[in-house]
Amino acid sequence: MRWSSLLLGAAATLVAATAGARTPPGGEIVEKQAVGGFEYATGGVGETEQVIMESRYDDYSFKLVNVRSGPEAAYVAKVDVTITDDAGGKVLETTTTGPWLVADLPAGEYEVTASFDGATHTRDVTIPSGDTRERRVMDWHTG
Repeated sequence: MRWSSLLLGAAATLVAATAGARTPPGGEIVEKQAVGGFEYATGGVGETEQVIMESRYDDYSFKLVNVRSGPEAAYVAKVDVTITDDAGGKVLETTTTGPWLVADLPAGEYEVTASFDGATHTRDVTIPSGDTRERRVMDWHTG
């Protein structure tokens, strides 16, 4: 049997085994519909949620991961995120329940503004047409 088949089988077993597992304290996967009609979700607290998020949303066009580097390195949650399109229209406004936010944004130009712990970061994001995915990491460095 090929290694890729073994790995896929193991991942599927892990996802099936953890899908009904209790969510870690302080975390939950929140699935929503955005105003523009595209799907998005937040979550990723603990290994179980990360496996579920990866298995369900890996094909979404945009993924944002919030981390804190430095002496207090960790994933962070409860990040306020606003995504606006190139015309300045708000397409998404949410507070993450975990370190991950995934959105199936249509191709186009966007501005992602995120706020956490009194700081705000803004990033320009281009979602190309086709199967290409954009990934961004917001680092809430503690110094």
